[in-house]
Amino acid sequence: MTKEELFAPIRECYGELREALKGSDLDKIRQLTLEVHAMVHPAEISGRKEKTIADYVLEYMMDGNRDTLVPREDYDVDLHYAGTRTVPMCWQFWHTYRIEDLVSNILMVNRNQIFNSEWQRKIGSPITDTGNALELDEAVAFGKALNVDCLMEKMDRRVRKTRALLLQGLVKMLETHDIQDISVKELTELVDINRGTFYLHYDDIYDMLHKVEDEMFLEFNEIMEQKPVVTNSLASQGPLLEFFRFLDRNRDLAKVMIGPHGDLAFVNRLKDQIEKRTLQVLESAQSDANYEYLCSFIITGCVGVVETWLKESDPQSPEEMAEILGAMLLRQLNFAPGPA
Repeated sequence: MTKEELFAPIRECYGELREALKGSDLDKIRQLTLEVHAMVHPAEISGRKEKTIADYVLEYMMDGNRDTLVPREDYDVDLHYAGTRTVPMCWQFWHTYRIEDLVSNILMVNRNQIFNSEWQRKIGSPITDTGNALELDEAVAFGKALNVDCLMEKMDRRVRKTRALLLQGLVKMLETHDIQDISVKELTELVDINRGTFYLHYDDIYDMLHKVEDEMFLEFNEIMEQKPVVTNSLASQGPLLEFFRFLDRNRDLAKVMIGPHGDLAFVNRLKDQIEKRTLQVLESAQSDANYEYLCSFIITGCVGVVETWLKESDPQSPEEMAEILGAMLLRQLNFAPGPA
């Protein structure tokens, strides 16, 4: 993709925003503002599936170009900066992160910023402000002192922390509310996150739910691909152990998803995984006329076992559950008919 191809949609969206700002449609202004923001920030922050211009620039910077000097602006408006007009590339990201931290946390929601003395020490920055007044020699020295890897870690941690807080809040609300009764306003107020921050990651509550489920099952598939299903390994050394370990790590989420206020789509995906991974051992019975009933019986039984286990206040360990369900399956398989 060329530079012009990357910039074209940004310019188009920015043009729409400028026109919208002349009117009074606040919803449209908010949506366009968030869209422009998403286009110029890494996909991991904005929740976009495709790479953004920031991703390409970050890759370039991390590939040995952190100290490359670049102009601070390339527009037809003179912003009359106090300091140098030419800065190291890493300065641009420092500047962006500091401004967003200050504006989003202090000005917008009146709470502490993420950046603190510990982060300053780890990043190695000699300054705490946005760096606007630095002259060229100061900006170059600043860039060389900056720990860029740690600066990237700060960005990654901010994203993970925000999403973790939102997920905790969603799980809490799903204990007592159906998904259609949960609003972005209620969720963000519960976890003390600005609504605008929510929309940097998700379109709405349903989009958040779907993305959380997608990430969860993607992790599960990656784990299970490394554990081939073998008939005599259904218990402690087989896929059942990994299955229960996975559910145990995601216990709070799985519990509400499979509960009375949960998501039927999640239950169906769980059934699909059980059928795909565990019932491979029933290949010998596929020619039987009652094979579909047998599959349905085992799948529904497995989901019932999982649901009961998740509800327990003092549950058995994943190792114990793998043994229990494995023994149940093996007993059932002994009754499964062989090939005709």
